[in-house]
Amino acid sequence: MEVYLLSGSIFRCQLYKITNDESYLQDALKTTEAAFKELIDANTGMLPYEGIDDAGLFKGIFVRYLIELLEICPKLEEVKNSLVFNGEKLIKWGIDEKCGLASLNWCSEPNMPVQLSTQLSAVMLIEMLSVLESRNLL
Repeated sequence: MEVYLLSGSIFRCQLYKITNDESYLQDALKTTEAAFKELIDANTGMLPYEGIDDAGLFKGIFVRYLIELLEICPKLEEVKNSLVFNGEKLIKWGIDEKCGLASLNWCSEPNMPVQLSTQLSAVMLIEMLSVLESRNLL
């Protein structure tokens, strides 16, 4: 669901970059706000557990889309805070210290075996936080 919700946001971001039409940016921001209300767990602040196979990759794609938006609107504190929060939880609880593998649920230790798609999502989150930090956006 994340990909569906944010694909419209990224499309509008790209249109904004091309046309400089503020209405595209406003649409992208509204779509992102709706995605956050739908996807971020209000009690935990975490992105949802997506399951296995390709579904396990959706969190990573979602994170990449959010970075695109932050490059245009670097003051979106809720987006930045959510990414940092999820990254902190992943590093603290969601990675097995012995083998370095990540959990499907970033708030708990991984259950073996793990799948590549879910590992990629975890790597994408950490990578995107590094990108934000290197661009002084955090």
